[in-house]
Amino acid sequence: MAIDEDYGKFLAAVMKKDFSRMTGIDYIAVGGGGAGGQVEFKKDVKALFAGRKEDPKDPLKIEGGRWVWAKKVDPDKDISYLDEGDKVVRSVTRKIRVEVSFDKGVPSSETLDFSRFALFGIDFKDGIFNPEMMFFVDYVTHDPITKDETTKLVRDIVIDFPAKEIK
Repeated sequence: MAIDEDYGKFLAAVMKKDFSRMTGIDYIAVGGGGAGGQVEFKKDVKALFAGRKEDPKDPLKIEGGRWVWAKKVDPDKDISYLDEGDKVVRSVTRKIRVEVSFDKGVPSSETLDFSRFALFGIDFKDGIFNPEMMFFVDYVTHDPITKDETTKLVRDIVIDFPAKEIK
């Protein structure tokens, strides 16, 4: 999975400690419909979180047949470190696997065609989400994956944070 260009801004904000709370990959955003790219999807995700005090329960339906929803990522259950052979290890490495599932009927019976995905971190300040401090770690779009109401969809995302030798 490709690292999103927003990741550099995210890392800078983490290093500068500009977030009101500890943050990392907080959510996976999913969506469908529309032909727009990362910029449009990020705008949709910002709209989903704007003014919210709690995690979104229902998908946001947007003009043009688009929809977006986000699920909280549990770092203890959903994120693992991987070694060079993609085996799960306990020690910190430069590779992670994020495995998130969408259960039966999730996010709703009208939103079962998934074509856009993003992992992101978002700030939570003064009791509400701050979409201006939201950064994608990765983003992907593809042909729709359609699940029916009775199936479970699992996204298995491997991210390699490349390290270069400093000379």
